[in-house]
Amino acid sequence: MKRTVFCSLCGRPFQTFSQRREYCSPHHRQIKNQMDFLRRREAAGKLTEWQRGLLKRLENFTRREREKVIAELQAQIDRLLKEGGIKKRVRRNDGNQNEDQRRKTHNPN
Repeated sequence: MKRTVFCSLCGRPFQTFSQRREYCSPHHRQIKNQMDFLRRREAAGKLTEWQRGLLKRLENFTRREREKVIAELQAQIDRLLKEGGIKKRVRRNDGNQNEDQRRKTHNPN
């Protein structure tokens, strides 16, 4: 059964059959693993100057990818709202009802 997962690096939603997959592309997995390695070395105080620069560039790449994905998703949402494909949902929260009270009031028997 397919499930929708969000990429750990960029936040893009994608569908997969796998239970373990957490990145939308192998490139993102490699970047995330390299960043984790560099962060561990930085915490241990063993980071050289060029590695510090690489870590900064990878963090900037991640930030730009997230911004790009957010812009794409917002454009899709706006387009669907404009076309009438989805309706904006209004959440009602009285503040007084909790899950047990809702169950008691919605008893079909």
